[in-house]
Amino acid sequence: MPQPVFVPRINNNDDEVRLIAVLVSPGEAVTSGQAVAEIESEKATVVVEAEADGFVLEASGAEGEMLDVGAVLMWIGATPDEAVPEEQPAKQDAAALSASDRPTAGALALMKEHGMSAGDIPVSGARMKVSDVEAFIAANAPNAEPAKAAVAQTGAPDADGKSVEFSAYEAAMLNSVSWHANDAAATYLEADYDEADWQAFAQNFRDTHGLLSSPLVPLMAYQLVRHAADNPDLNTTVHNGRKYVYDCVNLGFTVHIGGKLFLPVVHEADGMDGREFVDAFARLHRSAMRGKLQPAEMSGATVAISSMARWPVLRHMPILPPFVSLMVAHSAARDGRSILGATYDHRVLDGAAAFQALNHLTSPNENAIAKE
Repeated sequence: MPQPVFVPRINNNDDEVRLIAVLVSPGEAVTSGQAVAEIESEKATVVVEAEADGFVLEASGAEGEMLDVGAVLMWIGATPDEAVPEEQPAKQDAAALSASDRPTAGALALMKEHGMSAGDIPVSGARMKVSDVEAFIAANAPNAEPAKAAVAQTGAPDADGKSVEFSAYEAAMLNSVSWHANDAAATYLEADYDEADWQAFAQNFRDTHGLLSSPLVPLMAYQLVRHAADNPDLNTTVHNGRKYVYDCVNLGFTVHIGGKLFLPVVHEADGMDGREFVDAFARLHRSAMRGKLQPAEMSGATVAISSMARWPVLRHMPILPPFVSLMVAHSAARDGRSILGATYDHRVLDGAAAFQALNHLTSPNENAIAKE
């Protein structure tokens, strides 16, 4: 049955909010916790998130339009062709609409795992927590499959201090790192190579296309895209205990700004030629530097690359983003030699496949990059 996404309350005194942007389109697949819209009041801007996996069926309102708090902003269904209910649901109770009172990320994940709705679960405090969901499961669904236990943290800090909430950025970083540690079977290997061929190839590409700087890393990233397109196992992950092969290659790359790490994503990169990819890579990099990246531009990576050559770092081991099985590490050269590293998920890739991918990147393949 389709699930509504309601317009949340930002401030207690505001019964309307302005729709800044709808970040998804009808028919698009979304996941629980994914940003689907941005709204604002006179005092704050808030990202509205999907509370369940599914497909966007319909979105209400035009950008810039004022929306009533508690009204239906969007419908999400189990399939992209599911019918939107003709009878609109009653507006949500205002007391349940505060953006700061929405269930915690842990509670949302546990509800998703057991197919539950937030409206069914009594809340013991101002905000629904994992303990509320667990209590409801114990009382009403004793035979339900238990949630996967979190990895226990051993010990405690030895020095005095206080516990504080993570910022939204810090929480996102924590989630990525925790996934890498708890779910992916991450392994690392590297290959030494002479970077002179890449330097010459990138400079020639720059001169031929009238670019302002050498596109060495974007070209290497594009060669990775082409190799992943030809070798689908590299463009694969594990989901619900099964092998999950992506339909297209989405290339994620790291950008470091002000002590923060972002992962813009070039979507459907395998459908681009070399110049189109370099332009898309550069556009996303500029958006990141200006702080203008949209949530949709930082999700959906299927393979990834990280470069720390600018510092200069001689080798590094990148952390796999969620549901990415191969991430290449590009580093600075010393005496003309450089090291390419790869972190890979050993659940779906063996060392030979990961090394072949690295070896393929140690020199430019003009035929692959010139793909039309």
